[in-house]
Amino acid sequence: MKLERSQFLKELKETFPELTSKINSEEGLSTFEMDVFCDFTQKNINDGEKEVVVACFKIAEKYYRESNNNFKNVISTCFIEDLLFENTKKNYREWAWKLFPKILKEDYISFHGKSGI
Repeated sequence: MKLERSQFLKELKETFPELTSKINSEEGLSTFEMDVFCDFTQKNINDGEKEVVVACFKIAEKYYRESNNNFKNVISTCFIEDLLFENTKKNYREWAWKLFPKILKEDYISFHGKSGI
């Protein structure tokens, strides 16, 4: 049985309760809900919050692997493709690419034509 968006949102809100109000304000639009998750993940990558990032990647990988094609596409286009891993003067992000699950890396590389670093 495929995992569904409602299960994803429930798990996301239980794991990261601070996202609940932002997710709820998106009025059920899955792409915007995923943008909230992506922004949260990116902020934690930028801040070097390894444990939080690993938890985010774990959830993303689980639903990418086990969801229907429509929701998998939302994860791909609104999460995987939008993450930034290249280092900047302000942010060291390369560490997160090393932790990014292989299946998500493959999707990222397929879209961008290169690795994240």
